[in-house]
Amino acid sequence: MNKITAFTLGAPDSDDDMEVELAVETTNRTDKIIHQLRYSTIIFSKDDAPVYLAKEQEDVNLEPGETFNFAPWSHLKGAVTAGDRDDVKAVSAVRLMQRELINLGSFGTPLPGERIFIKAAADSDFIDTDVLVDVFCKTPDEDGDCFVELKILVKNASQVFFENARTQISLVAKDNSEIDTSLAEDNIPALGYGMFEANMYGSKSKLRDTKLTLSIALYSDLAAESDDRMSKPSLD
Repeated sequence: MNKITAFTLGAPDSDDDMEVELAVETTNRTDKIIHQLRYSTIIFSKDDAPVYLAKEQEDVNLEPGETFNFAPWSHLKGAVTAGDRDDVKAVSAVRLMQRELINLGSFGTPLPGERIFIKAAADSDFIDTDVLVDVFCKTPDEDGDCFVELKILVKNASQVFFENARTQISLVAKDNSEIDTSLAEDNIPALGYGMFEANMYGSKSKLRDTKLTLSIALYSDLAAESDDRMSKPSLD
């Protein structure tokens, strides 16, 4: 269930800006854990013209029956209302996403000026063949710092379009402590390819004796719901 629990507009200030309070409550009514919520917030003026659209995503771990509270940000001018601030409509649409997490293991970070190429086995019905990983560590700059560039190629083995698939690369020290993390997103069409490109930056000494761990998260729709609500004037 997706429900707008509050939608109020403050009086326009000297710049004709109104303070907006918008609150949304989303309950997981499925029988599976939800790992991401993808929201669209649309606002219509007094004459039903679209004046605002924002898309945001929230990483969650929402068990069946649990509720998540979301407060989308918006910015409105006084001209969108006839004056009483009770004639503006908000629509909140949410997609509840399930996730398949694919761990691709770890490998040593290349030395400055070197490149490594890895064929990482993916234990997933959604990935066709190995995931191809290219890692290049540039030579140090004048401050002794290095850029590490990663490119990860994935081929979709399914008819599912994976929107905003995400890879996470972690730089791990010799004692297994995490030094840095980089995220990259791409769309992977059905039976097509996706390319993730990420960068890490650190001193030559920081990169010594480290390893890179890699995982890919594929998100697919499990449910979708929406709600709408007319505005009310805030108690200013």
